Amino acid sequence: MARAFVQAALSEYEGASVHNLAGQAISMDEVVAAIEAAAPPAASLIGYDDVTLPFPEAVDAASLTAAIGPVQELPFEQGVADAIDRFRRLVAEGRLAS
Repeated sequence: MARAFVQAALSEYEGASVHNLAGQAISMDEVVAAIEAAAPPAASLIGYDDVTLPFPEAVDAASLTAAIGPVQELPFEQGVADAIDRFRRLVAEGRLAS
């Protein structure tokens, strides 16, 4: 989302319009696997109900791409690993309660 915001701010697009952001449809199994890969101590500690939520599987971001060009997406697993790393650093620096 931040990349899209910065890219839009730096683009030559003029005006105000509304667009969908592209994204990845990720299952809860994939979410848990990504967390466990980035934080092995979390293995088998995460539970969830396997319920399909009423959200679309995908959205059309073609209008955003047409306005500002393609926005590079971070692979989901990398985003999870980066977030866990940031939280660990904040805790270690005493900037976030553990």
